Amino acid sequence: RYNRSINIKRCIFIFENIELVSALPMGKDANHLRLSVSQKVNEREYKCDVLGFFFTPRDFPAVKFIPGQKLDLLANIEKTHWRGRPELRLRLVDLRQLK
Repeated sequence: RYNRSINIKRCIFIFENIELVSALPMGKDANHLRLSVSQKVNEREYKCDVLGFFFTPRDFPAVKFIPGQKLDLLANIEKTHWRGRPELRLRLVDLRQLK
């Protein structure tokens, strides 16, 4: 049965063993972070952008933002209307580098 009391914006999801494709600053003051990530599932590769508002690489001193690096990340799933287009995106909550 569907629980109508769940607020999806408050749910935090874990994404494990994600490969970092790129990490770029964004925003006028470069005070936000855009991560492009990917993961292979059954021979198919899935790609996604993860936005970290008011995060910069300095907020994660233990993480090396090098393409190919494996990460675990926590994120919310959001629906937005950026530039008039509806889309789902991941909003960064936290991340860690895998060894």
